[in-house]
Amino acid sequence: ITGEKFLKGLKDSWEDHILCMNMTTDVLMYMDRVYCQDNRKPSIFTTAMGLFRDHILRSKLASSEADLITFDILNSVILDHIQMEREGDVIDKNLIRSCIYMLEGLYETDEENENEKLYMMVFEPEFLRASRQFYQDECLKLLRESDAGSWLRQTQKRLVEEADRCRTTISQLTESKIAQVVENELIGSHLQEFIALEGSGVK
Repeated sequence: ITGEKFLKGLKDSWEDHILCMNMTTDVLMYMDRVYCQDNRKPSIFTTAMGLFRDHILRSKLASSEADLITFDILNSVILDHIQMEREGDVIDKNLIRSCIYMLEGLYETDEENENEKLYMMVFEPEFLRASRQFYQDECLKLLRESDAGSWLRQTQKRLVEEADRCRTTISQLTESKIAQVVENELIGSHLQEFIALEGSGVK
């Protein structure tokens, strides 16, 4: 519940910022077109996006002893919710998607390089790292407790789940990468051990 409140608060702040930014951009349209372009300055829109990135998402938490920033909490909460969903819980996909959409619309710098969206630079690497650990643990559990048939069914189920998650909750930019993680951790890493399971029929 606390995590959902955090995500909702951040989402509301982002939407309020976008609304104010659009009005400000309209008011400063002439300055944007004449001064910013002539002097090779970032546009008002770009500058306003950067303000949210630098002063909200990158702000340090005053009450934290560690050097935590808002980004750290955002990543942690989203990854916790995805872990919960993988374990069978119901989560608010639309709320998470709204926060992911925010990260897709922000860039590492005001140069707005397409390869440096915050989603790809900040969230996706942590998502793939956490997913890799989750599937490593799941694979070991399957080896201990299941037969090869169950392993194959679970692997297929997880591939479908992750593809659906990329379409509905996070981003399709990640679909091929998370599929590779599932294939590596649930199939490739212990393939010979699953084939060797007694009575598996895989051979």
